[in-house]
Formats: sequence, C-alpha cells, structure tokens
Amino acid sequence: MPEFRLKLLGVIIALCLHSTVLGCSSIAPGDVRGEKGGAGGDTATDGFAGKTSSNDTGGSANIGGSTTADAHQGGSGGTGGVDSSTGGSFGGTAGGGNPQCPSEPPFSDQDPQVVKTCMRPVFVATGNAVRRIVSYDYGATWTNGIEMPSGTDQNEHSLNEVAFGFGWVIAVGNGGVFRSADGKTWTTIPGAPTAASGVAFGGGRLIIVTPDNAYWSVDGNVWTKQGYKKWTNHLHGVAYGNGAFVTVGDDSTSAASSDGGLSWKSSKLANLGGWMRDVAFGNGVFVAVGTSPSGLRATSTDGLQWNSVASGQFDFEGLAFDGQTFHSGGRLPATTTDGGSWTSIKASRFIGDLAFHEGNFVGVADTVIYRSPDAKNWTQVYRGGTSPLVTVAVGYLGNINAQ
Repeated sequence: MPEFRLKLLGVIIALCLHSTVLGCSSIAPGDVRGEKGGAGGDTATDGFAGKTSSNDTGGSANIGGSTTADAHQGGSGGTGGVDSSTGGSFGGTAGGGNPQCPSEPPFSDQDPQVVKTCMRPVFVATGNAVRRIVSYDYGATWTNGIEMPSGTDQNEHSLNEVAFGFGWVIAVGNGGVFRSADGKTWTTIPGAPTAASGVAFGGGRLIIVTPDNAYWSVDGNVWTKQGYKKWTNHLHGVAYGNGAFVTVGDDSTSAASSDGGLSWKSSKLANLGGWMRDVAFGNGVFVAVGTSPSGLRATSTDGLQWNSVASGQFDFEGLAFDGQTFHSGGRLPATTTDGGSWTSIKASRFIGDLAFHEGNFVGVADTVIYRSPDAKNWTQVYRGGTSPLVTVAVGYLGNINAQ
C-alpha cells in the first residue's frame, strides 16, 4: 500500500506540472519549472505580462500577435531564480524578462523596450548617383558608402528622401527606391515603385509618394498602391503629425492624407509660386520651408490650411525638429518654435539638410558631413566620394552589428 500511495502521489505531481485541472496551478518554490507565460495578444499591446508564479527555472513564453509586425511580442515567462514571484516584463521565446530581438524586419520599433534592448540610432545620408553612407556612432564616423561611378547623370539618379520604420531604412528619389535593415546591404522593394518623390513613417504605416500614386505598407514588406489624381507639381518632403501625412512641393503645392495614405487632398500655401523644399512636424504644427522666393515659409495643423505664409529675410533648405525648436539649413538659416516667428542664426558654415538625435545635429553639404551640438557651430567629420549628399536622416535599426 505505501508503494501504491507513492506512485499515486507521483502521478498527481506530474499532472500538476502540466495542467490546472486538479486546481494545483500555483507551483511551490523549489519545483522544477514555473508556469508558461501568458499567450500573446491579437495586437502589439495585448501580449505582455505572463502569469505570476514561484519557480526555480523561468517558464517559456508564448509568442503572440496575429500579424507579422505583432508576432514578435508575446506573453512573458517567469524570470527564473529561486522563489521568483513574477513573470518577466516582455515576451520572448524564453522566459527572462527581455524581448527576443528579431533577426530581421519587420518588428515593432516603436516599442521602447525593443528599442532599448535590440536597437540603436543610425544616421543615413543619401544623395546623387544613388549615394548612401551610414554612421553607427551618432555621426562621428561614416562607412559603407555606395555610389554609382563618376560620370553618372547626377540629376537622373538621386536619392533625396529617407525614412525609418519597422526596422527598415528606406531611401527614395528618381534614382530608385531602396531599403536596408542595417544600412550596409540595400535592395529594391518588391511591389514598391521604381522611383518616388518622398517617404515617411507614422501612425503605424510607411508611405511612399510618387508623382501619380501613393504606396503604403504596415510592415515594409507588402505594399499597396493607392491611385489618386496625378499631381500637377513635383512633390518633395513628407512628414507625419496630428494623424495626417503632409507633403509639399513646387508652386507652393501641398497635399495631405488623414487616412493613412488611402485618399489625398491637395492645396496651395499661397499664390507665391516657389519651391517648397521640406516639411517637418513639431509642437503640434507642420512647418514648411522653401526657396524662390527665398525664405518661403508657412505653418499648418492639417497640411491644407496654411498660416503665417511669408518670404524673404532667410534662405532655407532642410529642416529638423529637436523636440522644442525647428532648425533650418540654408545660406541664411533660422530657428522657430511655431513656424510664425523666426530668429536668424549665424552658422559657421553652409548646411544643406540636417537631422537631430539626443543633443547631436548632423548636417550635409556637397560631399562633406558635419556635426554640431547647436546647429550653429559645425565640425567636419567626413569628406569623400564624388557625388553630392543632399539629405540626412536618423532612426533605429536592429541589425546593429552589421558594420
């Protein structure tokens, strides 16, 4: 009889470790394994905390999410260690409290924990002759330069817009549409256009704008073409804010989409003519700047109704927002917090386009790259290549050891 009881007890313990049928789901300290982490949710925000348990060895987490972008986030397992009492803070394929870093895009680069653990900021500069060059150390050094041979038609092979999203960096222009997961290896994008005017990320979507179409994607892999009436003027910069994508272009043209690129409305800043060079969003407003007339500038909350339209006094090119203030490039640059009132600055040198990240500005001009703490005092960090650089952007990539 004692031998039978011992066997029965062993069966009960085994069932307890694999089931909650007998009401023994709370596993005591010292048992072999904690409970399995909670199942992942249907969206990126659902599949987080695993069940609490006391355990010696952390339980494995389930991977959740119903879409490609969500599937890397799931319920978390026990953190491991004697008498631990809670699951980890983020899902992965094994318990342990940290996210499972994805091996390739797409993934949720908007989640702070993923960014902190799996990614780091990367600056990418592009230009004529489909030129691309990358920095993995806040713009201090630059590597992996790519450009077409000397003698290439510069104007017909330019890359003048860059955006980051879902772990991709995407560069577009009349020279093509390219993407990279690491800034080193670039490929064309299946299903995307062969040339484009602008690209931006926001609201969980990537948008590519061409002269007669818009393309959108929720993962950077599958792209949907959304036709609309052909633009009468060439478009340039694209920005996202207040739930809308806004693009600007020649003859003071602007267009906006508030439904993720499905439909667009066009407008004009004013009857000033001119070439709008760039648009950025910050402090609740879009700020657009341009040339011809020199110093062309305007503000809007929706990209259709424009205010504070003015020209003269300044000479603008690129535009960057540092979290508080807009900073322009150009021969007579200036700063503003609202797009209405501008303050001239005396920069140490001409900068075309510029980007900002964590107290550090990076600017480009011709074949030279500069850094600055304030967008006024610039230090050269790179000179090389034969084709001019026309734009620079910063974002997060996950393949951080590719350089």
